[in-house]
Amino acid sequence: MTALLLRVDQSHAEQFGEGAIRNRKDDAFVDCALCENFKMRLFLDEDDVSRPVSRDDQRLSHREHQFEAIGQSGPESVPLFSIFVAALKYLRRAALEVPEIQACGDNITWVITIPAIWALPAKRFMRHAAEEANIGTSQSPDGDQSVLLCYEPEAASVHCFSDDSILGNMQAGVSILVVDCGGGTVDVTGHEIKSVDPLRLDSLVPHSGGPWGGSFIDAAFERCLLDLLQIFDAADREAFRYSDERLIIVSKWLEDKESFTGSQTVKVDVSGVNAWLVARGKTPPVLDEYIEVYNTERLAADASMHISKQGATRLKLPPALVMSFFDLVLNPIVAHVRDVLTENADVFDPCGGHPGLTTIFLVGGLSRSEILQQRMVEHFTIEPSGTHPGRVVTRAADPVMAVAFGACRVGMDPNTVVSRVSSRSYGIEGAMRKKNRIPAHNSDLAHIEVLGDRGPMVMNAFKMFINQGDVVDGQFEKIIPCCPQDEEHEHVTLRFYSAPHANPKLVNEPGCELLGTASVRFDMRIPDWRKRKVSVAIVPQGDQLVIQAFHDETDRRA
Repeated sequence: MTALLLRVDQSHAEQFGEGAIRNRKDDAFVDCALCENFKMRLFLDEDDVSRPVSRDDQRLSHREHQFEAIGQSGPESVPLFSIFVAALKYLRRAALEVPEIQACGDNITWVITIPAIWALPAKRFMRHAAEEANIGTSQSPDGDQSVLLCYEPEAASVHCFSDDSILGNMQAGVSILVVDCGGGTVDVTGHEIKSVDPLRLDSLVPHSGGPWGGSFIDAAFERCLLDLLQIFDAADREAFRYSDERLIIVSKWLEDKESFTGSQTVKVDVSGVNAWLVARGKTPPVLDEYIEVYNTERLAADASMHISKQGATRLKLPPALVMSFFDLVLNPIVAHVRDVLTENADVFDPCGGHPGLTTIFLVGGLSRSEILQQRMVEHFTIEPSGTHPGRVVTRAADPVMAVAFGACRVGMDPNTVVSRVSSRSYGIEGAMRKKNRIPAHNSDLAHIEVLGDRGPMVMNAFKMFINQGDVVDGQFEKIIPCCPQDEEHEHVTLRFYSAPHANPKLVNEPGCELLGTASVRFDMRIPDWRKRKVSVAIVPQGDQLVIQAFHDETDRRA
């Protein structure tokens, strides 16, 4: 559970996870604020978390981005960056209290797991937060990393390949799909065994997913409750969010959510809400009247979803209504997994003795949901036949800890995943001859200049070195030659971009993002300016693309 009890002066975190929620009213924590689901903000607000300008400006942006926490007497505005730094410091402190970890001294690789579908600014945000929390270094001089960002579904996939009881005899060619269902996002990835000893995996598809985590089911439940109790005033709804009464109701709901199979009635005791409303000078709800209004105005079309009452203060939510909360995330999850399997049938279907995809693993907190597993089994299980070896859908061993266990394995052997399928396109800004290469719908975005005898040139072209869908492995290397134009030319600036689609033509197309810039200086000590050429190499290193530059004439770093 992503929850943190943070001192209001932002000095440090006192509690993390369920303990933060359970103990927030303790007298020892009166000067603390509860930060819930803050991790999801990096997905929902990815456009304004961290725009890729200078490094110092990025850090300033981090500190200015605010998050609304739950204070003892109402909302508290806290910098989002401070919350992440405090959370990482708390986890670092807890880890270093373990004697076995203490004994390692500085010989520790820290692994921070992140959703694979996070945008690049969110990933940079996490790197900067890790540095601020004094967790390792993102890059040491010898090329080793003491802190790794590891994609959550990738870590889970590594863990799943250790489950011999399900995968049977491990052998090259066995492939799985992992559906990581967390509180905020759902990530999907697929891997195939390249070798067993040591374990080496090839990615089969780009990481993908969406905002379909369990917290959206919880939000639908809470909206239903507030609407039924006719708590419509914005101030009242906001105050209820920070109340103990809400936390009590939500805690019970989380238990019901996990065990819901589609046939149970969920009972909600609202007696605490009555007392809370009276304390605010409001009239407590007359449940019979409120239920009739809600059923008539909101659920008139389907009597199977009508709410009823048990006793004086207990609501009964029928299975059909509860199922509608789940469908908000189950339907897009199923649709997305179906799309992934359909669009990548060439790698997942059995062919030429290749077994194809035999297992779909469910991991993450939401994977404990009975109805999620039922739905996935119903849609994606294939019985063995003469043309298909069969496919099973199952929870991973210890699904909630699958990401953590897999991350440990990645930390011990960062080369476990040897290739990845790029989910984005990457390139630099450059010039190209026009020649009608720009699609008509983007022609107005092109910056055209006439350069002497070269004629009209597109100056903001996207000169691609990785296309969406390309396989990037340890053998990948892209060399960009940089040449001075004359005797006085001292340096060139490379502007690196990414795009969420294949074959981008312009760096200012919708969705394109400036990743950063690199200034390459020519060696002015070389007498002949024509020999001052610099080669810029782009090579993959873990979850990053690393830029290295060398003078061609001397082979020294530029």
